[in-house]
Amino acid sequence: MAQALERPAPAARPAFKPFVPDEARLPELTLRALAMGSLLGLVFGASSVYLALRVGLTVSASVPIAVISITLFRAFSHVLGGRASILENTVVQTTGSAGESIAAGVAFTLPALVLMGFEMDWTRTLLLALCGGILGVLMMIPLRRYLIVKEHGRLTYPEGTACAEVLIAGEERGTQAGFVFKGLFAGLLFKLATVVARLWPPVPEVHVPGLKASKVGCDISSGRYCWNGECRYCEVSYRTGPRGTEQSALACRVKGQEGMRLTKLALEMRYNMAEVLAAAPKARE
Repeated sequence: MAQALERPAPAARPAFKPFVPDEARLPELTLRALAMGSLLGLVFGASSVYLALRVGLTVSASVPIAVISITLFRAFSHVLGGRASILENTVVQTTGSAGESIAAGVAFTLPALVLMGFEMDWTRTLLLALCGGILGVLMMIPLRRYLIVKEHGRLTYPEGTACAEVLIAGEERGTQAGFVFKGLFAGLLFKLATVVARLWPPVPEVHVPGLKASKVGCDISSGRYCWNGECRYCEVSYRTGPRGTEQSALACRVKGQEGMRLTKLALEMRYNMAEVLAAAPKARE
């Protein structure tokens, strides 16, 4: 007679002890924390938009913002009224990373509306960003209990765990933000030297021997054109002959011929060919 197999009961998870006890009374939602978080959110939001439009991806700024927050509050503690608590640093990190996340959402969605022909002024962009941010906050209120409180110890959340470790380390023994600031200043100096001062070209170029006026260069942004044969960054419309019908195709797959007349260029091509179009007024028609 078969005996029923008894499954062992799951091991009880150890009780979670927060780093800041419930009975502790520490400053949290302060004016200086909100101001610092908003400032860092603006800086990293602008850099995220630039990176997203440049290469099509962004990087998370949660850990860098946490490191910078701890460092700035320690450096200017005599001006800001004392050292910041770990809860204030958490508010700064959350505020700054939220601004960076909204900027990434704007950079990935609004250009698609522009390519579809919608006019996007700053008021409409601001309204859409505010709606997205408010919707995210409202959705986080009911989801927090189920995804964070009840699933603590099961869902690891690597980035959130890393931010918590950085904040705890900064509270206990400080943190080294030298690499973060060195990276920021290195990028700033490179852009000033290549774009503003034009000391050397930002894109490496190599002359091909034997070919007159030939150069081989590599730019990050140039990889967006037809890398899979399905993009519409280089789409053109053209007519062949005086009575030819208008046709659309990718510029890299159209062979120029006598009597061909371009009637429309994709927005990306018009932006990158602005100098050429300005020098040749007839090409804009």
